[in-house]
Amino acid sequence: MSAMRIAGRRPEIVTLTAGETVWWCRCGQSGNHPWCDGQHATLPRDPASDQA
Repeated sequence: MSAMRIAGRRPEIVTLTAGETVWWCRCGQSGNHPWCDGQHATLPRDPASDQA
């Protein structure tokens, strides 16, 4: 099992489209940070969703 890790310690500015739903990585394993790419599958933490 991979360990959860901190992907960064600074805010990240992103541009979202109104009505768009995004999934934020909360495990730190994503290769497409800050977005979830499913790498959390072996961890006890799911991504967080948000709608713009």
